[in-house]
Amino acid sequence: MNVTSKLIDLARSEARKIHKFNEPLGPGKGNKRSNDFTRRLRWLAETRLQSAIQAEHPTISGANYRFDYFIPSEKTVIEIALSLHNANTEFEKDIMKVLLAKYHGLDIRRLVFLGKTGSESRMQEAGPAALKAYAKSKYKLIIDVIEIS
Repeated sequence: MNVTSKLIDLARSEARKIHKFNEPLGPGKGNKRSNDFTRRLRWLAETRLQSAIQAEHPTISGANYRFDYFIPSEKTVIEIALSLHNANTEFEKDIMKVLLAKYHGLDIRRLVFLGKTGSESRMQEAGPAALKAYAKSKYKLIIDVIEIS
């Protein structure tokens, strides 16, 4: 099993442990739940995957952009994007972070978004699908959206 698959399995396992993970809790409470999940996943990833994964990896020197996870051996970036099922997300910004890093010489071939239920269907709509096709055609970047809950 590759490192990306192991991280996805860890994320799914942690999401299953959280009561009503997919249900909106409203301002403040939802953010706390998401932050707790992200913090726990980072600890597990760093503990179990150790040097195979780089958390909070900077995209380029001097910019305050970071990837949630970078797996150098697989040339893969993983972004925790729990709100992808919503209308407004950081989908486009995260793609631009990867393209910027590629432009500056970081060898990235795949971008994986981990989201809640509904993320996959939402990211198959016309706009996101066009962005994924463009990134693949122009930059040879494969973008996957994977539901963890």
